[in-house]
Amino acid sequence: MERHPESMRLDYKQALERSIADTMVAMANTDGGVIIAGVKEHNQVPTEWPGLLGQDWLDTVANHNAVENTPNVRYEAATVELPENSGRPIMITRIPQSLRRPHISRRSSR
Repeated sequence: MERHPESMRLDYKQALERSIADTMVAMANTDGGVIIAGVKEHNQVPTEWPGLLGQDWLDTVANHNAVENTPNVRYEAATVELPENSGRPIMITRIPQSLRRPHISRRSSR
């Protein structure tokens, strides 16, 4: 696997937590970007690609976006099975630069 470091346009998440909403907002408000979930990283460089536990990953992202972000951020998400992950996919979410800026995350406004 490639080991591109995190940047303003690339972010790794080990799990799908509510913090993904903050990242979506930041990317939509700037130049857009990509979030890859199911990745362990150290010093902003991926070290392992263990994949995601559980299920309903696409619904989880949609729920975090709907509950936390105003207005909702436009995005495209897909899960990808990696042969070495024993059926635990990673999820790639692309966030384009928004034409409806600014977006606000309720998490960051608390």
